[in-house]
Amino acid sequence: MSEDTKANLGQADSLSESSDSTGISDSSESDQPLRKAKKKMKHMDIKVAKPAHARAQGPEEVIKRYRKVLKTFSKVRTMSEAFSRHNVDRGTIAFTAAIAELAVVDPNTYESLASTKETLAAFAKKCAANITEETKNKIQDMKAKGQLLSIRWK
Repeated sequence: MSEDTKANLGQADSLSESSDSTGISDSSESDQPLRKAKKKMKHMDIKVAKPAHARAQGPEEVIKRYRKVLKTFSKVRTMSEAFSRHNVDRGTIAFTAAIAELAVVDPNTYESLASTKETLAAFAKKCAANITEETKNKIQDMKAKGQLLSIRWK
């Protein structure tokens, strides 16, 4: 026998010994490795990255945000959906709602209060404290008609 033939027989003996020792037969193995199937590209909508929530710096921005959420709420009919679309928490809107409600219902009182420089939380509390019974009734009527968000601070 030639050396090539002996080398091939030696390889065959070692293959049969290794397959016998592992308990796996040669018939289940294939000569080529298995390849993963290609994934087909599905049509996906390209989503534009929305910026994370933006902190309102003043009462004007609170009113603007309130109006945006109110407009979205009238379209989607659920407050949670409207809040999530604008990346704002329910508690944030509820806490600052007094500012927007006073600005809409009684602009004169709002203007007299807006001239002071203070935090939004303090200003929201001041606006809530300056809502009279008459103003409160107007706010309740507008909330019932859907002209304001029917939300209150818990």
